[in-house]
Amino acid sequence: MIVMEKKIQAAAEKLFLHYGFRKTSVEQIAREAGIGKGTIYNYFRNKEELFESCSRHWHNLVNEYLNKHCEDSLEQPARWIQKVELRLQFIRNLIGTSLVTESVMKELVEATFLLSDHEEELLEETLLLVDESQKRGVIRPELEKLKTAKLLLQMERLWVPRWLSLTDWETVCEEVKQLHELIWYGLHLPEQSSAVNKRDETPAF
Repeated sequence: MIVMEKKIQAAAEKLFLHYGFRKTSVEQIAREAGIGKGTIYNYFRNKEELFESCSRHWHNLVNEYLNKHCEDSLEQPARWIQKVELRLQFIRNLIGTSLVTESVMKELVEATFLLSDHEEELLEETLLLVDESQKRGVIRPELEKLKTAKLLLQMERLWVPRWLSLTDWETVCEEVKQLHELIWYGLHLPEQSSAVNKRDETPAF
């Protein structure tokens, strides 16, 4: 990527993260970059292509962060929960002190998911999670892998905008944990917890 292209993308990323895709105009991006509007079209066909370039850059940065900080030794669902928290943590740091509303975050998340290569990568990652968990006997073997993976992604897509718009990180972590444990275990207690509860309920003699 050449210097001018990087300059345009940096200006666009700043505005997209603050105002969202729809409320950011090419004119605003040009002003932020200190260039003429026409210069942008020498490097990007339209605002959509520029946003796609920004989204891929964010996606690559997130992946680098995950590879550096994820603990692969963790068992599921702890590893899955940690991955979600790390993703959110990185994006919050990327946004910085900008006041981002839930509606803006929803728009950014939805637009990013529309990138076919990004969505395919996330789906492949989630399919591996489901497959691994079924082989280990953690997820029911009769569940169809692809449908289950798509459902998991859809659940996260619905919640991510809220998590990114909350200022209290402890609340975010608690909600992430609760949602993913609910998905993982359903409305039943995990087998180990159920066994503990039954043991505690056993009358003493």
